[in-house]
Amino acid sequence: MSNDWKSPEFWIAALTSIVTAVVAILVARGLLDAAEGQLWIQLAAAVIGPVAIIILGIVARSYLGHMTQVRMARLTAGIRE
Repeated sequence: MSNDWKSPEFWIAALTSIVTAVVAILVARGLLDAAEGQLWIQLAAAVIGPVAIIILGIVARSYLGHMTQVRMARLTAGIRE
């Protein structure tokens, strides 16, 4: 099994694709015109990248903090791997 879903590139591509699909549906339904749809896609592309990086950084920091606590508890209890 691949761990590609853990990379920022995966989340940026996935979220951008979802926004593009939603905008395409809105344009097809006539709720947006093509120019507005392109603006929404450009806005999403500009926002999704930095937000995804920040969120993944927060998740990684939290994970490392919890793993450190688990390792410290194991060392305190005298359990070795």
